[in-house]
Amino acid sequence: MLSPAPDSPSAIPLVPLGRASLNLYPQFVSEVEEISGRAARAAPRRRDRSALFGGCGAPTEHTGCVAPRPGIADRTAAHRRSAQARAGVGPGSACGGVDGIREFRRSASSHRAVLAAASTSGVELRSDANVTRILEEAGRCNGVATDTETFGASNVVLAAGAFSGKIQGIAAPIAVRPIRGQMVALNGSDTRLRHVLRSERGYLVPRAGASAQRIVAGSTLEDAGFEKRVTPGGLEGIFSAAQELVPALAGAEVLDTWCGLRPDTPDHLPLLGPSEMTGLTIATGPLPQRDSAGADHGQAGPRMDYRTTRFHGLAELRPAAV
Repeated sequence: MLSPAPDSPSAIPLVPLGRASLNLYPQFVSEVEEISGRAARAAPRRRDRSALFGGCGAPTEHTGCVAPRPGIADRTAAHRRSAQARAGVGPGSACGGVDGIREFRRSASSHRAVLAAASTSGVELRSDANVTRILEEAGRCNGVATDTETFGASNVVLAAGAFSGKIQGIAAPIAVRPIRGQMVALNGSDTRLRHVLRSERGYLVPRAGASAQRIVAGSTLEDAGFEKRVTPGGLEGIFSAAQELVPALAGAEVLDTWCGLRPDTPDHLPLLGPSEMTGLTIATGPLPQRDSAGADHGQAGPRMDYRTTRFHGLAELRPAAV
């Protein structure tokens, strides 16, 4: 899913960057379709009415949302409770009161089209190639080395996510660490969830399946190194947050559990742009932030106040500035 909606007030400064990226996505899809000759349309959803982080008080110009349509803001408390009951949403969520954020759902067909476009353009994809070092000569990046061979290139993009800091050959190592995120897939056939829901504790993403609606619930934020495993404590927090958002999920079937490693940086902002080594571009991070009791960020970076913080472009996100 592609959406600029923030997970919490601390992620609000990234909304303009997310919006700018999302606005470029339709052009990217059109170019992929033209090159590949395949359909790659990501299904655009209507304006997202997600429960962002109820009670944060962030004005709409900072969350990226516009004021709700006429009529929604004038609902009485009884009408709000009735709407929440019809949607099966918990009383603590703000579903139905947020408007103005568009999102796209990517599909398997779009992935296949991107691969076909790359092949048509002469791109060679190598899987299971563990990059270990950036190659440099006279201050310029000239390729990468793997466990078994080297590849020459005048321009290299380092986008290894949480593993970016483990790649050798850079004078100043990339300040990235892994954060474990556990996830759960639930059978949502008994709910009427049609929109993404978010809170400071987690989120729910409905996905239509072949036989039943799957609802993806997540996610933990754990400073556990490179240890990828699902834990009882992590799942307990996800289940609790999911039931708080949609109480009907209390009896839902658990379809799957898994976890992944996300990149985090000292200030929890992405690293985007050229590095101090000519020819090497960094593209990693950021980590979605939530101020929940179940999230452990280790040593948290400086908090961002939505009342004073503004996004000034990519300059402040460049690796050389970190």
